[in-house]
Amino acid sequence: MRYLSARTAWETLISAVVAFAVSLIVFGPILGLLNSGWAGSDMLSTYVNAEAWSGFSYAPTTHFGFPLGMNLNYFPGIDITENVFAQIVTNITGQPFVGVNLLVIISFPLVAALMYLVIRMTGLRGPLAIALAVTASLIPFHWGRALGHTYLATLYSAAIGLALVLLIGSGQFERLRNLGTKRQKIIFNSVISLMVITIAWTGVYFVAFTLLLGLAALIWRFAHRARLKELVVDAVPFIGVGVMAVIGFIPALLTLRADPPLLSLGERLPYESVTFAGNVAVALLPLPQSSLPLMGAYNNKIVEAISAAPWGEGTA
Repeated sequence: MRYLSARTAWETLISAVVAFAVSLIVFGPILGLLNSGWAGSDMLSTYVNAEAWSGFSYAPTTHFGFPLGMNLNYFPGIDITENVFAQIVTNITGQPFVGVNLLVIISFPLVAALMYLVIRMTGLRGPLAIALAVTASLIPFHWGRALGHTYLATLYSAAIGLALVLLIGSGQFERLRNLGTKRQKIIFNSVISLMVITIAWTGVYFVAFTLLLGLAALIWRFAHRARLKELVVDAVPFIGVGVMAVIGFIPALLTLRADPPLLSLGERLPYESVTFAGNVAVALLPLPQSSLPLMGAYNNKIVEAISAAPWGEGTA
């Protein structure tokens, strides 16, 4: 049993290379500034997070939060894979900004490669699949959040979540887990486990995204007369995502329980999932700021349409 053909591997690589090449239009001029802060505000918080990261949780630090120091475990988050990557790069280079900046750059070819594999699961391949994968990695949301809400902008866990949902919703998960030799089954289960951990520990937003789509996938399987035993097995990866996400929150939960804060440190309301994450229309449509000929009318129409949406739903 072959999970990845030579053609699929090459087209995945091509997708990544093309996305990286296109991203250099923006990143090329600043590649020499990898060890500089690329933005303030929210991205400054990301730099601080990576600096204070200590393996699986944040270490209390007196480098920030004058005069008493700072313990970021009081603000729960499960952006573990991003912080681990940034910390490893920082430890290797000894430079504080390189890890986060490199993560932003790598996210473009990585998302293109992952999205090609997702698109390939639908049966599409060749130039069109490559073009769609590259386009998916270059959506305005990716650029718009990269120098702000960097954790949201990485998008690779969203692509992996889509792959998991498609795998289960299409019935391929049930088929593949029962095929091949014992070694191949171990490899397959290891890949699924890695997908589950990556989704769970790359931000709570995409955990929710995956679980909601996962519920839809299970309903789809039920509607297509999947047996109860199959549905239970199909649900295991999604249960795993939820369990691993809770495990990721344990350092924050222990900190809050051991020394509760005197006041609420922050909250997220439901409508903020749109306000801060953007809506689907804004994420997928070409950014309405083009200076190309004849694009003025397009810019105006899109801006007007988004502005006319109810408050909170028209926020990019």
